[in-house]
Amino acid sequence: MSRAAEESKLASWLCSEMLGANELRALARARGFPPPAGAKNQLAASVAVRLLEPIGVAEAMAQLDATWLAVLHLLAAAQDAVPLLDLASALDPNRDRYSVDARRLWRLAAEGLLTKGVALADEAALPPRYEKSRFARLRLLVPADFRRFLPPFPLASLPTRTPGETGRLTDVLRAAFAAFLSRPPVAKAPTPTDLAGRLAAHFKLDDGQLSLAGAARPTPELALRHAAVCWEAGLEHGGRFAAPVPAGSMAHHILAHLPADHACTPKALAKGLAGLGIQVPPASVADFCAQGTAAGLLLRYPVSNGEALFAAAKQPLAPPANDEALALAPHRGGVRLNVKDSAVLAVLRAATVARATIDDGEMLLEPDPVRLGRAWDDADTVRTATALGAVSPAFASAARQVAERHGQVVVHQGLTVLRIADVGLLALLRTRFPTDVRELGHRHLAVVRERVDDVLAAARKEGFTPRRAT
Repeated sequence: MSRAAEESKLASWLCSEMLGANELRALARARGFPPPAGAKNQLAASVAVRLLEPIGVAEAMAQLDATWLAVLHLLAAAQDAVPLLDLASALDPNRDRYSVDARRLWRLAAEGLLTKGVALADEAALPPRYEKSRFARLRLLVPADFRRFLPPFPLASLPTRTPGETGRLTDVLRAAFAAFLSRPPVAKAPTPTDLAGRLAAHFKLDDGQLSLAGAARPTPELALRHAAVCWEAGLEHGGRFAAPVPAGSMAHHILAHLPADHACTPKALAKGLAGLGIQVPPASVADFCAQGTAAGLLLRYPVSNGEALFAAAKQPLAPPANDEALALAPHRGGVRLNVKDSAVLAVLRAATVARATIDDGEMLLEPDPVRLGRAWDDADTVRTATALGAVSPAFASAARQVAERHGQVVVHQGLTVLRIADVGLLALLRTRFPTDVRELGHRHLAVVRERVDDVLAAARKEGFTPRRAT
């Protein structure tokens, strides 16, 4: 079911089953709909049809008091519907989560949000273990199309009169890569407190292949997105109960929803989070803002009463896609990489045509003709191979071989080619021997010679008889 169809279903359920006639009329008035006459079922059907229209949404949101506007932002920042019980801390930070009256909380939500026509509700399949009330199963959400109408978050902020300062994600990536190279292999290392250290954990070196966040050739946008995820994860909630939205995600949302050309202090941001039941020390918020600024995700403005002001960067700058800076020096059969003067995305591109190893905190790249050949049609690959070949004779030789043989059929030694007539058997063998067979097309399979007997035995076990095996 599509998102729009699901929301339409929830609107119908809310109006027909969860709101009374007077509440439906209040909703219609809040959104500027003429309240229809007639029985409750007719009223519910009429309101449900118009509830997801954009008409009157901005005006209804503007009428919310500060508490409910903050709750509305909490719902908008959440990835999924937020359990009704999770709003208890936002509505009363001193309330004991385990003694919440779910029915009363629903009445508050109905009066404060749902009758304003700016949110929807749904019902979870199972209630929390300590709750038996049906109301404990209820959850709230903001329709996807309504999020564009959100007013600024209710938070003390100040106007900005000068351009904001910000850092470069390129520098953070470079520091993260350097930390990855120097990090000793530890089974359970403590989580780093700095953004570069957390980002370093997402570099991997597997069988000579270097990757970031699972991508051997990540786009600048992916690098930016993943850096933001690591940054948000660095702000930890310290309250008694789990926060409905992670502290860092909520803080980023608030900073992105300040009034135009305004910024706030870390202390004000911490207070705004506390109002939602998300308890974070102001010092941690200040460090969080400093790290976001260093990565180019936030803007920092001159100090106010001893505290700097921060706001979200409207368009965070991703690393340049065309940055090909590679600081290389010849080393045995390849090159040694100088991380300090190299662009990390360029390093990742270079590692796709080479075999990477780590030696005493430095990265070495050796030519891999197979990887180079697979990507030779790509212009970036040829350019990267040329740059590597300008420093290393081994890379230059590998590039020449690939260029000369490009488009030719190369027969490898140590392989046996089998023709598999049955499509099902072909798929089975590919699955069962993922590292020992490669499909060549037209139902032919290349098999590592040492494993041919095992492959034939598997075929016989499935009821097939090999005609010839050479």
